[in-house]
Amino acid sequence: PGMAFGVFTGDVVPHPTPDYWDSLQADLQKLTVPYYIVPGNHDRGPEFEKRYHNYYQSFVRNNDLFILLTPTNWNIEGPQLDFLKSALATCNDSTRNIFVFLHELIWWSPENRFNTVEINYRPYYPGATNFGNEVEPLLRETGKKVVVYAGDVGCHSGVSPCMYDTSGNLTLIASGMGSGNRDNLVITRVSSDGTFGFELIHLNG
Repeated sequence: PGMAFGVFTGDVVPHPTPDYWDSLQADLQKLTVPYYIVPGNHDRGPEFEKRYHNYYQSFVRNNDLFILLTPTNWNIEGPQLDFLKSALATCNDSTRNIFVFLHELIWWSPENRFNTVEINYRPYYPGATNFGNEVEPLLRETGKKVVVYAGDVGCHSGVSPCMYDTSGNLTLIASGMGSGNRDNLVITRVSSDGTFGFELIHLNG
């Protein structure tokens, strides 16, 4: 329990005005664990920057590497791609697992094997992303078990509430809230030996 923390994978503020952020932060103060916010497309802007400063960051807990990213138009590119490479380069023999958090399902395409997953708003898809040819190889080449979490599903009843896929050392997970009838979150429990498992928690019964 002492090492527990939460990560919100956006969009936590549908209308990012100061009043909305004040209301959110008042609610978050009730939490009994630390938390991080990975901004979604609705969250980004001057209010987020003023309150949380960093759009992406990394840290280590119990020899697990945690990386929080904020894609630009569904891509990890430029300085953020350099940051990702630098963060992954810190892995060594003592690194157990890598957990990556972001908002968009950057592995998704209407033309690949994930196309049965209904994301929140298909018109936001930019037509292509650099996940398959740049980001995924970086994650796989670490040789560590890597989990990537995204939050851009579940906002209404017409979209998928969650998804899970595992291939080799890479696991992809998406969860979401907003529909009011299939809202959910994912709990990841990591054992002392570094093994981990997932639990999907339904919030509406």
